[in-house]
Amino acid sequence: MAILKLTLAFFALIAATLAAVNGPCSVNGASGVCLPSADCSDGGGTSTAGFCPDDPADVKCCTKSSCGSGGDCRWTSSCSGTTLSGQCPGPTTFKCCIPSGGGGGGGGSSTNHELSDNGAAFIAGFEGFRADFYRDDAGVKTIGYGHACQPDSECDNINPPITEAEGQDLLKSDAATFVDCINSDVNVALNQNQFDALVSFTYNLGCGNLEDIAVYLNRNDFSGATSAMKQYTHAGAFVNYQACFNSSVYTSIDFRFWKMADRIAPFLLFLLLVTKVTPWRPEPTEPFAPPFLVKDDPSLITVFDKLEATIRHAVNSGSSPWRTNITSFSISVTSVSETLWTTSSTAPVLGDYVDSPSSNVTEHTYFRIASISKVFTVLAVLIEQQAKNCSLQDPITRYIPELLEGANAGDIDWNAITLGTLASQLSGIPREYGQSDLIDPIEDLQYGFEDPIDVGLPRVDDEDIPPCGENRPELLDGLLKRPSMYQPNYRATYSNMAFVLLGFALEALTGLSYAEIVYMNVFQPVGMGNSKLSKPLDTEGVIPNMTNDWNADIGTYGPTGGFYTTASDLACFARAVFTNKLLDKAATNAWFKPLSYSKSWSFAYGMPWEIFRTEDLLPDSSRIQTIVTKAGGLRGYSSHLVLIPEYEISIAVLVAGDGHALSWLREEVLTAVVPVVEDITREQTAKRLGGIYSSPTPSVNSSITLEVQGPSGLVVTSWISNGTDFLARYIDMSQRAGGVGRPGKVRLTSADTERGERGEVWRSQFVPDEVPLKGVISTQIITDVDTFTYAARSMEEFVFKIGDAGYATEIELPAFRTKLIKHKQPIAGTAFGGRLHSLMKPISLEY
Repeated sequence: MAILKLTLAFFALIAATLAAVNGPCSVNGASGVCLPSADCSDGGGTSTAGFCPDDPADVKCCTKSSCGSGGDCRWTSSCSGTTLSGQCPGPTTFKCCIPSGGGGGGGGSSTNHELSDNGAAFIAGFEGFRADFYRDDAGVKTIGYGHACQPDSECDNINPPITEAEGQDLLKSDAATFVDCINSDVNVALNQNQFDALVSFTYNLGCGNLEDIAVYLNRNDFSGATSAMKQYTHAGAFVNYQACFNSSVYTSIDFRFWKMADRIAPFLLFLLLVTKVTPWRPEPTEPFAPPFLVKDDPSLITVFDKLEATIRHAVNSGSSPWRTNITSFSISVTSVSETLWTTSSTAPVLGDYVDSPSSNVTEHTYFRIASISKVFTVLAVLIEQQAKNCSLQDPITRYIPELLEGANAGDIDWNAITLGTLASQLSGIPREYGQSDLIDPIEDLQYGFEDPIDVGLPRVDDEDIPPCGENRPELLDGLLKRPSMYQPNYRATYSNMAFVLLGFALEALTGLSYAEIVYMNVFQPVGMGNSKLSKPLDTEGVIPNMTNDWNADIGTYGPTGGFYTTASDLACFARAVFTNKLLDKAATNAWFKPLSYSKSWSFAYGMPWEIFRTEDLLPDSSRIQTIVTKAGGLRGYSSHLVLIPEYEISIAVLVAGDGHALSWLREEVLTAVVPVVEDITREQTAKRLGGIYSSPTPSVNSSITLEVQGPSGLVVTSWISNGTDFLARYIDMSQRAGGVGRPGKVRLTSADTERGERGEVWRSQFVPDEVPLKGVISTQIITDVDTFTYAARSMEEFVFKIGDAGYATEIELPAFRTKLIKHKQPIAGTAFGGRLHSLMKPISLEY
């Protein structure tokens, strides 16, 4: 099926989507009806083009601002006064409205609207019915068609199981609040399906968010409303729905839908009347060089103050989706140069401290980080490879010959498994051995039973009960008896055993213990003085008041999940990675790349990274951003290390207690910080590189003007070469070369390269303003930044010479054998059009 990507044109669709003849429209806030111009004129109305755009050319929006005694023409559903027939053009439901008490038109357009049965049925169908209480993704007690019990006691009078009819009554009762706020806030004409769509929107996101959108809608600024809506979106999957935006038209379409906060926005389904798809607008990936971020930047101070207040409110008010009384956490955000922000929280109720007393949690408090330990294991291998002591292509049997010498009762081809396939989850070997086995009564307890026999599992003979794999011989012997999950490199599947084997390989390679290797290769050069395999003193860490693994010695499993560390040390680690302190630049770039796909379009496996791609972090852009992460979890401990190479920033979130806190805290920080960092990046790029560059020789008419144009990046807006408009020529050449005749722009992207003392290299590329979606392979955008050469030099290469203050002083154009001197900064006001983070609100991303 062709991938159809719809532009999220929420209110553009309300006002301008195939408005049928006699359908509603609006001009500058005035209610109107789409009519042929002659019919409008006969009825005394005024026709305005452009508000019924997809109807025949002679159909326009007809409005009549004066009728009766102090009235105007509007739809009867939006009139709170007296209506008069025969005064207005169009259908009988478009009448002269005389306000109560005389004078003015007054009133919101949807004063008399109620949620229709069709609308209620649609919301009910989307929400799904549950007859008994359950906890939703945010931990809220819920029943029926999404009826939330806030607080839990609010539902004490409900006796489950409830019937579907009772569920529908609850839904309509819930919707009444949203009906009222729509009637109050929205002052343009709406038909019933449009009104139902807005009820669906507010049912998911609340009246507060409707107020933000209504500001644009009520002043007829549908483009502004569209931009404001985008902050709530998250790309989802494929569905086939019936979209009803006009009561007489139903169109079945396939489309890629958008999630709203932690749910999918069913209101969009109402808005889609047509199968017409907006062309895809390509935007650059990583269009700028990473910014220089410091903690005293006013924008960062502001966003971190707001974050602190949001988090403290969640902790102190009891409104958080996790149990705050037993949950402690520590968070750090770092740039390539310094830690930008930290915050911590100590649970009121802590666990048992044995060897020393409890202490308040700070960025220096130890947490167990579980599978984040895999990052250090892989890095130690990569450092050994960089020193030419080993290769990722080496078979694991070179370092663990026992895998060939033992009695291999399984079917694993150990010679085909390399260090690289183990590090990238592509080995196909089992996930565990001796761990997470339901023959273990302790393991059973976390799944709600004490004896596997009670849940239908058979009894096994004593000789079939595996040992725990607490030492190397025992573990290898047991692993040799297990079959493979997949053949190597067939499909990624999570394996803890893979990293245990890498730990054994490192020990064989170096003659040192695993702990010594990681300390020498990673922790010591980075300065991670608070990272270790051995348990710290209790007072140095945090122990949650729940079943936990603070004291667990996981022995041979150390390389896969054994480390204790701090938020501060993880910030040090991220800075070392970004500054190539441990690996050279090429090796670091390779380390951040995905090596296999998952079942999700947005998620891939690296070594051992979990790599996400999202287009939801910037409110004015659908630019795809890559987020390199590693998560970890042991009983009582949840952690996430997040790196964004585009900005060279890192976020570490460490939690002891209720694991639900991890995703909430991570999303709050991520979605608040990224738009602000993007703002700073654009501003710095405009100041550093934007401006007018021209030949130092007066007789040579050559110049270039560069501007940062929002999400489009650093754009060439003028390019004169020896008196010729070369920008126009370059665009024409690019269109001919690519067979693309549509308009576009020329933009520069950082090559992340320096030409010695010559300067910082960027490359130009022509990008069409939009790309039509045709067929399955429809959004293919090939990175081609060396299309044209002239006398063996690239015409796309721009080399900026950077002065002592960090600003460009000239551009060298190698193919043109010239240098242009910067003599003007960009024109004020052309670069940004407002800060991104002024539009942004925290959203809940689900990957």
